[in-house]
Amino acid sequence: MARSICLIVAFGAFTVVLAEPPAKDSPEKRVSQSEVSQVPVVLDGDKPRQGPRIELHSNGTPKVRANYRNGLLNGPYLEYAANGRNSVKAQYTDGRLHGEFTQWTEKGEMVRAARYSNGKLHGTEQKYVNGKLDGEWSWWDGELIGPSASSIKARLASIAKADVKGPGSEGHKNGVRRLMMYRFLCGVPYEDLELDEKMNAEAEAASIACEKLRTLTHRITENPGLPADVFEMAKRGAGNSNLAVRQKEFAAAVDGYMEDSDRFNISHVGHRRWCLNPSMLKVGFGKSGEFSAMWTRDKSRTGDFQSPMIAHPPRGPIPRDMFAKEYAWSITPNPQRFATIVKSKVNILIWRIAPTAKIDPQAFSDKNALPLDFFILNADFGGPCLIFRPTGVTLDAGTKYRVEVRGLTTKDGKSETLKYWVEFY
Repeated sequence: MARSICLIVAFGAFTVVLAEPPAKDSPEKRVSQSEVSQVPVVLDGDKPRQGPRIELHSNGTPKVRANYRNGLLNGPYLEYAANGRNSVKAQYTDGRLHGEFTQWTEKGEMVRAARYSNGKLHGTEQKYVNGKLDGEWSWWDGELIGPSASSIKARLASIAKADVKGPGSEGHKNGVRRLMMYRFLCGVPYEDLELDEKMNAEAEAASIACEKLRTLTHRITENPGLPADVFEMAKRGAGNSNLAVRQKEFAAAVDGYMEDSDRFNISHVGHRRWCLNPSMLKVGFGKSGEFSAMWTRDKSRTGDFQSPMIAHPPRGPIPRDMFAKEYAWSITPNPQRFATIVKSKVNILIWRIAPTAKIDPQAFSDKNALPLDFFILNADFGGPCLIFRPTGVTLDAGTKYRVEVRGLTTKDGKSETLKYWVEFY
């Protein structure tokens, strides 16, 4: 039976423990949450562990160096690989990570670097693959602000050159790439989005019909002189597409669909919501004169969408050319997660943090939140959507907004508050 062997040797006050798993009857055990700290307290016998502690690998080299006070980790904390290299370097205060945290592989390559405050991520977190920086995120008091603006820029630049599958001109593919950019930012599947020949044809037929009718309409009931088969395609295309006029390029039309904040569309932002439809896998574009269409109602993607929401502007950094201060904000809570939303119970709070301002927790009181000049709950287009517009929005580079959505209930009856940050660059 494996045992933990305690040796009091020439290490002064240090206790050296061979790194073997403690037996079920071992005096070393963890108890439930401490009433004071709410962090598990480590006991030696019936007393909280005190002082320095060393654990050894089976080869006799140090595995862990730590210090305990009243059964809680306090001070420097070090882990080592069996070859003697540093594995983890951290700081603890009363059992919680507090300060710098660094992790390495056995080869000495960086894996992760982060900063904690009172057990919560607070500051910059970096992750590495093969010793090279793979991602960087900002945190505040355990809340994810988002990835770094530089990483978002790099990913958007990559999407702008992405290979788009399916038939279509470079204009068609640029429209898909622009759509992919928005979907990437908003956290919905985007990488395998492709053009579909039939959808392209029906979108073009809808554009031709709208041009002949000189109006945008999703319900084409009158044949404006088209061959019968084209007329049927136009009806299907118009009923399944976002429509636009006076947009020279498909990519510009996508920008217009994502804006969706004029007086005719702000109450439902339907074009935006179809662009961000998680089940979309295929898309089509068509154009005739000043009129264009984007086939959006594809549902061929399989699998459940796991994110708690789809928001625009999205969590994290967003380029200022992809949003404007007069645009509506929208949040679609995941209907698989949340119960029926009651508008009268929902409270949306938004706080602005200037580019150079230090984030002050005291600033996030309800009275300091930005007023809303528009707020509606719309239940069309695949699930309830909260649509609102705060006043006093500025888009100076580095400006952040903290958003809280209160009054939501999960399907298992628990109250939940959605919290996220938006940063413009």
